[in-house]
Amino acid sequence: MMLKKLVYIPLSIFLFSLSTLANATLDKQQIDGSYHSAVAERGARGPTRSKLIQLAKLGNKTVIATAACQKGCTPAIYSHLAEESKTLGHEIFFNAAGLYLIQLESKDFLVVQADGILGKKAWQKIGFANLYSKDQTSADQAAKAKGLESYKQLALDLSSKIMNQEVVQMAHGSGEYHFAVPRKHAGKSYTQRPIEFIESPKKRIEIAECPKCGKDAYDYRPDESAIIGVPVYRETAGNRRNYLFDSSDGILVWARYTNNEGLGKSLWGEHDHYNVFAKDKNYIRQLISQKEKQAAVDAMLTDYSQQVKTVFDQRRKAATEKKIANQELPKQGLKDSSLETEALAAAQRWADSYHWKETLTKAYFTGSSWSMKRNVLSGILTGRAIAGVVVMQRPDGVCSFHYVTFGQQYNGTEYVNTHMIGLTPGQYKLVCNKT
Repeated sequence: MMLKKLVYIPLSIFLFSLSTLANATLDKQQIDGSYHSAVAERGARGPTRSKLIQLAKLGNKTVIATAACQKGCTPAIYSHLAEESKTLGHEIFFNAAGLYLIQLESKDFLVVQADGILGKKAWQKIGFANLYSKDQTSADQAAKAKGLESYKQLALDLSSKIMNQEVVQMAHGSGEYHFAVPRKHAGKSYTQRPIEFIESPKKRIEIAECPKCGKDAYDYRPDESAIIGVPVYRETAGNRRNYLFDSSDGILVWARYTNNEGLGKSLWGEHDHYNVFAKDKNYIRQLISQKEKQAAVDAMLTDYSQQVKTVFDQRRKAATEKKIANQELPKQGLKDSSLETEALAAAQRWADSYHWKETLTKAYFTGSSWSMKRNVLSGILTGRAIAGVVVMQRPDGVCSFHYVTFGQQYNGTEYVNTHMIGLTPGQYKLVCNKT
């Protein structure tokens, strides 16, 4: 396999080949030309304060190319940020090195490197700044001591402004939603995706993780919704504890409970996670930049979780009490008072060995007859077993019973050593006057 020879394309040829494809909304004639920079930058022959700037089209992107010279200088390519430009009223471009190019006037561009992504946080620090101007006097003034400080502050103000734009009224239901925290799938991050509200045949919400992916489905939960007065949906795949709260028009709150119980059994905890989806990007930006808004979402989920758990706990308690009230002891089978006394003593030995806290009150047999036990090789009779029940009173005052198995050994002439062979896990509670 042969590698193709790399060919250097001078800035003038590169820009000329693209010059007829510039964005019609930008004034190419005003932008293109030679600029003076406040701070000297590296050129082909050393530091220079000269800069060539030209507007162009690269594929489907509107770009600006800048270079320190016509030949021998690799151009820097900045892509146009359409939404950010429209929101702030300044044409803004961004390149792979993390630099923003901001048009201040037709003759001036401010280039900055900040401590975050524009529209994701309000900048706190500008690490690098320079001014490109067609007016050499403007560039010279900016080059003076602290001359760029006002331009840095301008950039900081713009980053704060975009995070605090007015939120428009949003419509309820399906549409394109922006994410407060990007959602990742197959190694790629997505900051917005279409979300679909479906009413029939089964009410649900569907979210496509990526353009060619399947959809995550969230089914409507009528009980939880009725309790908190907000539509609630739960992800259907597996046993995931991911929920969507349709909190208001155009806003969905996604919540994940990290324990094994979820809404209705768990309170909202410090290790649980949430995300917010909204049709208006400005709402998301305000949420990201204002900790009090984030705290309000966290408090809302805390309140929702408490409300649902309180009602579900009451329902579970009522169901348990009803079950206890209706519970009866199993029907007695074989009746033998002497053997029952031995069975109770055997059950007590078992309880003592396992440090049961319950007080044993009764033991009897539910089986109607004994089953014989024989040696698997010789067939010689070795003992016998029978199903039974052990009744007890718990420390909380509730009575209960266990299904158990009792056994006896055969010594050749008689059955001896009544003992408990094992039990079926799980106690059955019942009222004590039924024991």
